[in-house]
Amino acid sequence: MAGEPEKKVAEEVKPKSRLELLEEQVAALTAMTEELKKRPFAKRQLFGGKTERNPVKDTKTGKIYISKSGVGKALAAEFGLDPADKFVWYKIRSQAPERFVDATEEESAKVVAEYEAEVAANLAKAEAESAATAAAEAKKTGTAAPAIPAPAKGAKKTGK
Repeated sequence: MAGEPEKKVAEEVKPKSRLELLEEQVAALTAMTEELKKRPFAKRQLFGGKTERNPVKDTKTGKIYISKSGVGKALAAEFGLDPADKFVWYKIRSQAPERFVDATEEESAKVVAEYEAEVAANLAKAEAESAATAAAEAKKTGTAAPAIPAPAKGAKKTGK
C-alpha cells in the first residue's frame, strides 16, 4: 500500500501532451486576439497618404517656408547644393543647424493659408487657360467646344 500514494502523485503531475500544450497556446492567442480587436488603433495608410507640412522659419532672413523641401529647393544654391536632390534639406540643416527653427502655430497657419490661396489661384488660372484654348481650337475648326463641367468641390473621382 505504500506504493499506491506514490502512483497518485505521479499521475497528478503527469506532463501534458504536446496536443494539450498546443491547445492551451491557441486558446491564449485567441483570447489575446479578441482583446486586441476591441482596442481602437490608428491604421496607417500605405500609399497616397496625406503628407503633413511643417513650416520652417529661416532666422537669418525671417522668411517662413511652407515645408522643409521648400527650404531645400529655395536655398540649395546658397549652400552650393543641387536643388533636385531629395535630401537637400538635411544637407542644409547639417551645415547651418542654428539657422532654421519650426514656425509657430500662428506663423504656420498664415503660411499654409497663403499657400492654399496660391494653389487655388493657379488652378483657376490653368482652368481658364484650358477653356480659352478649347474655345480657340473650336473656333479654328468650326466645331462647338465640348462642355466639360468642373467637378464639384469635395467630389470624389469615380471611374473604372
